[in-house]
Amino acid sequence: EGWGEEGIGCGMVNVDRLGFVVGVGGYGECGRRWFGCTRGRMNGRRMVMRASGDGVDGDGGFGEAMEKALVRRYGRVEVGRVVDSVKNALEGNVLVCGEGVGGSQRAESYVEGLTAQPWHRVEEYDWMTRLKESTQDISEELAGWDVDKLKTIGTNVWVAPARAEATAYGPNWRTLVLQDRVWDDVNTSLFPRTTEAVQRSACPSVEVFFARQSPKTGIKPHSDGCNFILTAHIPLEVPTDAPSWIRVGEEQRCFQRGTPMVFDTSFVHETMNESPTQNRDILLIRFWHPELSPVEQEAMSFVFAAIEDPDLLSNPTKKSPLLKPKRTRRK
Repeated sequence: EGWGEEGIGCGMVNVDRLGFVVGVGGYGECGRRWFGCTRGRMNGRRMVMRASGDGVDGDGGFGEAMEKALVRRYGRVEVGRVVDSVKNALEGNVLVCGEGVGGSQRAESYVEGLTAQPWHRVEEYDWMTRLKESTQDISEELAGWDVDKLKTIGTNVWVAPARAEATAYGPNWRTLVLQDRVWDDVNTSLFPRTTEAVQRSACPSVEVFFARQSPKTGIKPHSDGCNFILTAHIPLEVPTDAPSWIRVGEEQRCFQRGTPMVFDTSFVHETMNESPTQNRDILLIRFWHPELSPVEQEAMSFVFAAIEDPDLLSNPTKKSPLLKPKRTRRK
């Protein structure tokens, strides 16, 4: 539904043309539509920003305030693509690719000019090579917990998607979050070896969590709608009695224990665990697209922090736990 014409190549369309709702309106509420699987308060979101015309054009509008704040903090040249990304989201533009890229890509929240391909070579990421060495340790730490005990002391342990927008995931895809932009103090204390391994690898992570797919269930074809975040899977426990697989774009791959995958979930993707009795467990990491500069990564983090706390737009000295200390710009 709402995918427009296939095979038209890459381009931008306005969501109104495809029948999508364009946002929620209002200064403080602009951008609060977060799509995708929601494990908790804001977890698992597709980083999608939408707003009504009132939020863009009105006096003191969200878009204008965001642009001024970004330029003030980081410099116009350094964050020009981030400013454009916010504008495109507020205007309801959508990046659609359907030809010559190995599958259909759709992103409502996007940065222009990023390499678009469904699958990425794991070898291109040094941090993944380092993290892969800890697969056995991570798997043992997860398996070592009694599920019932873990649920009594952990935060949102093995919770199902919590929002209507997450229907593609279904009730049998469950997660245990370690990082959702900020690290969860409770869950990281319960999984210290996993947390240390991820942090030691120097992965530019945005989200880190365990994901469990129950027997005979899968995730329906969908796009996560954001092209500047990539996804990595490290399979920890894979069924031995039937295939468990993921298809991204036009290519399907089976999960193999300890064999990581990296892909772009703005391409249509789906999963299936065909085992009648065994779960499939992975460590899932969402991380910045490598073609975003460090400043652009910080600027995009600021965008989403300001969506939650609009006071950041007008108060340059206000601190947020979601933000790193501001970089000092060269004159």
